[in-house]
Amino acid sequence: CMRDTITLWDFATGKPVRTLEQESNKVYALAFQRPDAWLACGNQSGTALWEGRGKHPVRIIGGRRYALSVAFDRQGRWVASTSYDNLVVISDAESGRLVNTLTGHQETVRSVAFDPQGRWLASGSDDKTVRLWDLESGHLIRTLEGHQDAVNSVAFNPQGRWLASGSEDKTVRLWDVETGGLVH
Repeated sequence: CMRDTITLWDFATGKPVRTLEQESNKVYALAFQRPDAWLACGNQSGTALWEGRGKHPVRIIGGRRYALSVAFDRQGRWVASTSYDNLVVISDAESGRLVNTLTGHQETVRSVAFDPQGRWLASGSDDKTVRLWDLESGHLIRTLEGHQDAVNSVAFNPQGRWLASGSEDKTVRLWDVETGGLVH
């Protein structure tokens, strides 16, 4: 990223293919819905969405500033974002309408990921926990504890059976999603 722009690159050629313009903002996170569809950008203004091949954001969603992490669900209808407000906000990608606000973390939420099966959402926080949420109801399923410092990253494996969490405690933990048990 250069000041006020986001550049998309072709990995095969190493050449830029598209430049997106934005307000003067730090970029914290990016997520594609799918190629040539939506691109979400977590920045100081919130979550900006670009549609298709548009050069400027279509909308800012989520109604809050400093989106630190963004992710689309597997169908691309929802985008989740996190911030310093200890919340995970899920919005409708098309309309920008608020779908759900997930509460429970005690400190900044740094990372969010949807499972590939479309059942759960995971979030990692400065409160040293990973939380697993039911997407249908928005209820907390379980809190995964064991990190000694902030959790900066969460990711599901392609089958959605395991969840990895990376922390400032210099560890990566692998969790069984069904049981909440530590695999490694």
